[in-house]
Amino acid sequence: MKNDKIKNSHKSRHMRHIYILIIIVCFHINNLYGQQDITWIDIYGGTGWDGSSEVQQTIDDGYIFIGWTHSNDINVSGNNGERDVWVVKLTSQREIEWQKCIGGSDWEHGSKIFYLNDTSYMVLATTKSNDGDVTGNHGDYDGWLIKLDLDGNILWQSCYGGEQSEYFQDICQTNDGGYLVVGSSRSNYINGTATGNNGSSDSWIMKLDSLGSIEWYKVYGGYHEDVMNNVMEANDGGYLVAGTTYSNDGDVTGFKGGTDCWILKLDATGNIEWNKCFGGSDNDYSSDIIRKGNDGYIVAAYTGSEDGDITNNNGGYDLWVFEIDNLGNIEWQKCYGGSLTDQPVKIRLTIDGNLIITGNTWSNDGDVSGLHGQVDIWILKIDSQHDIMWQKCIGGWGDDRSSDVLETEENIYTIIGITNSYEGDIPFNYGDKDICLFEIFDNCSTSYDTIYPVVCDSYISPSGKKFLDSGIFYDTLNNMLGCDSIIMINLAVNKSSDNWRQLGQDIYGDQENSKIGFALDMSSDGNIMAYRSMFELQQLHDSSYVQAMERVNGNWVQMGQKIFTDQTDNNFGCSISLSADGNIVAISAIYHYTVGTFTGRVYVFEYINGVWVQMGQILDGEASYEFFGNSVSLSSVGNILAVGAAGNDGGGIGSGCVKVYEFLNGSWDQLGQDIIGEAPGDGSGSSVSISGDGLRVAIGAVQNDGNGPRSGHARIYEFVSGTWVQIGQDLDGEYAGENFGISVDLSSDGNEVAVGGYLNRENGSGSGHVRVFEYANNAWMQIGQDIDGEGIQDWSGTDVRLSSDGKIVAVDSYNNDENGTNSGQVRVFENINNDWVQLGRSILGDAEGDLCGYSIGLSAEGNILAVSAPHNDGNGDQSGQIRVFQSNIMKIDTTICDSFLSPSGLHIWDSTGAYFDTIATVAGCDSVIRYNLIVNYTSYSYDTLIACDSLVWINGITYYESIDSATCVLPNSTGCDSIIELNLTLQHPPTAFAGEDVQICEGDSILLSGDAGNYSSIYWTTSGDGSFDDPGILTPTYYPGTNDFNAGTVDLVLIAYANLPCIGEQVDTLELFFNYYPEQPQIPAGPIAIDLDATQTSEYTITQATNSTSYEWFLEPYTAGIIEGADTIGTVYWNSGYAGLSAYVHVGAINECGEEFSDTLGISVSPVTIRDLSIKEPEINISPNPSDGRFNIAIKGTTDDVDLIVMNSVEQIILQKKLINTIDNFEITIDISNNPTGTYYLKFVINNRNIYRKVILF
Repeated sequence: MKNDKIKNSHKSRHMRHIYILIIIVCFHINNLYGQQDITWIDIYGGTGWDGSSEVQQTIDDGYIFIGWTHSNDINVSGNNGERDVWVVKLTSQREIEWQKCIGGSDWEHGSKIFYLNDTSYMVLATTKSNDGDVTGNHGDYDGWLIKLDLDGNILWQSCYGGEQSEYFQDICQTNDGGYLVVGSSRSNYINGTATGNNGSSDSWIMKLDSLGSIEWYKVYGGYHEDVMNNVMEANDGGYLVAGTTYSNDGDVTGFKGGTDCWILKLDATGNIEWNKCFGGSDNDYSSDIIRKGNDGYIVAAYTGSEDGDITNNNGGYDLWVFEIDNLGNIEWQKCYGGSLTDQPVKIRLTIDGNLIITGNTWSNDGDVSGLHGQVDIWILKIDSQHDIMWQKCIGGWGDDRSSDVLETEENIYTIIGITNSYEGDIPFNYGDKDICLFEIFDNCSTSYDTIYPVVCDSYISPSGKKFLDSGIFYDTLNNMLGCDSIIMINLAVNKSSDNWRQLGQDIYGDQENSKIGFALDMSSDGNIMAYRSMFELQQLHDSSYVQAMERVNGNWVQMGQKIFTDQTDNNFGCSISLSADGNIVAISAIYHYTVGTFTGRVYVFEYINGVWVQMGQILDGEASYEFFGNSVSLSSVGNILAVGAAGNDGGGIGSGCVKVYEFLNGSWDQLGQDIIGEAPGDGSGSSVSISGDGLRVAIGAVQNDGNGPRSGHARIYEFVSGTWVQIGQDLDGEYAGENFGISVDLSSDGNEVAVGGYLNRENGSGSGHVRVFEYANNAWMQIGQDIDGEGIQDWSGTDVRLSSDGKIVAVDSYNNDENGTNSGQVRVFENINNDWVQLGRSILGDAEGDLCGYSIGLSAEGNILAVSAPHNDGNGDQSGQIRVFQSNIMKIDTTICDSFLSPSGLHIWDSTGAYFDTIATVAGCDSVIRYNLIVNYTSYSYDTLIACDSLVWINGITYYESIDSATCVLPNSTGCDSIIELNLTLQHPPTAFAGEDVQICEGDSILLSGDAGNYSSIYWTTSGDGSFDDPGILTPTYYPGTNDFNAGTVDLVLIAYANLPCIGEQVDTLELFFNYYPEQPQIPAGPIAIDLDATQTSEYTITQATNSTSYEWFLEPYTAGIIEGADTIGTVYWNSGYAGLSAYVHVGAINECGEEFSDTLGISVSPVTIRDLSIKEPEINISPNPSDGRFNIAIKGTTDDVDLIVMNSVEQIILQKKLINTIDNFEITIDISNNPTGTYYLKFVINNRNIYRKVILF
């Protein structure tokens, strides 16, 4: 549906109504869903700042709204001072019936208005004045209650407060005719009575009688800010109040961190029955709460957390909805939004049992689409499965925010908000910020469907969601008209064993440029990891942080708070190391400024009671440009820490060094001496790895010149008698410039080490490689071959990880191009008989530029792998991604004799080593088995026999079928048995199958498909007078004779003769039936004279044609209209713009044998009378008939805009486009190349006239 026209109506002097004329065109279009249309929009205010808080529908079908105003012109009059409460009563036509400015010379804010049964209105507000309409102010800001008559005149007013600031937020009328009011209070006295303030701002609740006199009041909270936004009478008696708290003491219990949503259940006199905090470790704010029948309550909030009560935050601040029961227990919760801030204002239950939420959004991704400017009003409807039915952004280029929503009729919603836009959805602006009031009609017909995919390893839903496990899930698709399709996915996920199977969901950065995973590490069991994020939106500055994640019930959930540093831009998280159990983490910040620029700093944290707590003192570098923390590595227990400082000058400028610390008595004490680089410029400590017990350390020095400039090397040291002593030789790079030692990793016992050289050129410039060494006989010996990068500039080996036993190594190549330029890859290898054999397929980046594998983590067993892709765009540009995989490859070590036949038929005869076998299974999931074989040898002999029916062999077994794998085992002394293998061919009586009975059309021949077995020859015969082209083959062609066709049926017989030594024959017959062509249909009967002034449709009929099954109707020329019909009736929909004087109708009779056409019925056509002879039909030329799906349209004779509709032959719209025409000779190219070949109709709507054309796509 399209908003074609907007009209302005000056129905009052200073107010405009905006109406939207909705034109619905029905043109035989099936499955057309509706959308959410703005049916009208009004703007109210003056040239100052005007705002709204709430709107109510009045008993006369009008509206009354409340807000505030700084204006005193246009719609506003009678302003008392700086800012007044503004109450506006509208008629049912939304004209201003009356408006009132209420206040004094200072500041007022209107929050709530509602109708009282005594024909008056109650207004809830806040005031700073003590003159004008305001009396009795107690000091600073007071809560203010005003009762108005139906004309807006004040009946009475009362101020409530103390010496500091009080604010009213919400009010409800109680069963006794009084009121319950909530807000916030900073005073020690309210209306002269002590409050017992807990500190800062407290939540404040006050019970008033019907005349506004205080019956009782209470304050609740802790030392920090606490405020209540909502109050209602509770389902089980007493009251329920909801708001937000910053406190973690006083009346507040269960605080999660940052700020929390806070809900209190009070008895009838305000005593707390229970109170609960809801949220996570970041900031969470309550916005609104509603009652859900008698079962509980639904809360609308917004959250920056990703832990605690919150899951699946989309980034930034999300709109968060959760339901609680009458005791405050969460029934369900869900986040909605995009990568920036999305906040609710009001939530309501709809008449159809769903939820409507209005709020504000800064996002234009995730769940949000259609953002117009800086901030939009965001409206979304949620179904009973908590999925979004539809969402809509309302606004213009500026700042547009929602205040309230109400449902006036089913699926009709009135929304009030604040705007400073004057385009997009907002027609104009009086000045500064105005109030906008508009109505949305939801005529959306949501479709529901169920699918049953069976997949391998993972499934991407139609909307792009990724699922890794079987189960029932719901997916929502936004269609092109704004309505959603909800799909229930009954998913079966089979797990392959030829690959690394993903564990848990993809982990994405919070927002664009998070670039998570430039550093990461993993616990020994693979269930905990910590990674770096480069950017945190909610900080006051660009700040990296470290986040730990734990795998719980198959999903990765946040583990403790985000860990931030105490200084900006210090490269916090440059290197990360976890203890074996994942509960201790070391983090470096190599650019940290302490004694000078880029000194560097290292922090260690321990996970205690859900919080990361600093462990011991901070470790700092010694001088500028030391880059202390270039690399860090923790022992298994986490009590010994190695720190690299590649810029240290202890052995000359830039020689580098490594320091090792031990945690004793709450402090980190250095263990042994500094381990100094070999020469100036070595950069020793650019990588470091410590053994499980902390007594061996491997150190990389990428700039060492031992085998040529910057060839690089690695050294391994052992702690002996209080001193670090090198063991074994230097491990030098293969080439100059290789940067060998860019990465190192030790096995748990320190006897194996993997070393990467990312600029090695063995497989092309910058291909890189990894070598693995074992310490034996006081020397490091290479294990297996070099593990080379696959191609030029792969940079393989920038990160390398060993399993605890040193037998499995994971190698990155983050510049690899297999899945696009710099998409990246990770490969895992196992040492089998001194040969590095790749385990499973390579893990590839999702897309070009992902840098997959920039950092990796490996479990102790080498079966769980964490892979980062810091430039992945899954949650915005370079938000980053981390995935965790588990090896699913079956491993079998076995000793065989002579040969081995795998389940898939892989036959291994003569070689000891590693082999991989693939077994295809359901849904494309292959099972891969890795065999490590030891092959012994034996002797074979063969017994080749031919028999009839059966054979008793030397092993005493009777065989009834041919066989080539029966064996008789004769033990011998070589350790392998001698085997006699039987190759038996058994001949059986022949079989014959002529085929299933079949039908053909008269005049046709048929290619037969016979089948036979155990035969020496075959022969076909017929019961009719037809002939075979070759009766001695299984697949001859049969040509029926005249008698065959006349009889209507014939028998075709296949005879199979047996092979020796068996004798006999087998006969089978198929029956061939004949069908006949349809007879020619009669000339259609119907009107032969059409007056287009009076006739839009006409009907034509024929009698049933013999042997026909369906009919095809034709109207010529096609510009005369469209004809429909598949039976004996054809209906013509005449083109009112057809200017021809005649048309023709004919019909084709169809069956499986062909089609016969009737003669043509001529029709005289009287065109539509053109009343205005000055209006000429535009000239429309189309060229050429497209072979590539593209054609040109030239329009002459009009400067009007043109609506173009392109339909296929069954009248489905495939393209709809408005052509903006500013010149008399207009041309445009249309592309329908993504559609199949065939006939397409073009409808041009020009100045309310329809013109048709036809194109043929071939």
